[in-house]
Amino acid sequence: MSEILKPCPFCGGEAERHTIGDEEPTNRGGDVICCPDCGASSHVEFGRKENIVGLWNQRADLAAFLPMEEWDARDEAVLLMVDYTEGDHAIDDATIAITIGHNNDHNVGADEAQGWLFAGWCWSHDHYVQGKGTPIGWMPIPHHLARAREDAP
Repeated sequence: MSEILKPCPFCGGEAERHTIGDEEPTNRGGDVICCPDCGASSHVEFGRKENIVGLWNQRADLAAFLPMEEWDARDEAVLLMVDYTEGDHAIDDATIAITIGHNNDHNVGADEAQGWLFAGWCWSHDHYVQGKGTPIGWMPIPHHLARAREDAP
């Protein structure tokens, strides 16, 4: 029994699974999942082909983003989910994108408050700029992963 493929995570198109044949000798015999609409594809799987559908079907847990009302005024950068509908400089070619940001308003006077500052992208000059949009969710950056790596032998 074959597993059902979720739609493409990038464009929503119908994904297809293929076994690569003689047309591509270096990958012959490997399986790949691809989207004919936007060209997104999985890696080519040669060994554990039974895992390829499960890997394709994995999606980020958007529920892990907390509502902005639950921001705890931490003194460190966080991951932000930003709605760029009324903004500019989206970090991805998307209306809603994930970036890094910080809000320091709790440490300054009202006359110095700037609200959320977050990374954006200038598409015409290819460099980072301050993003402009509405933060709609946040999550802590998993700093503990870097600290664990520092402590590793």
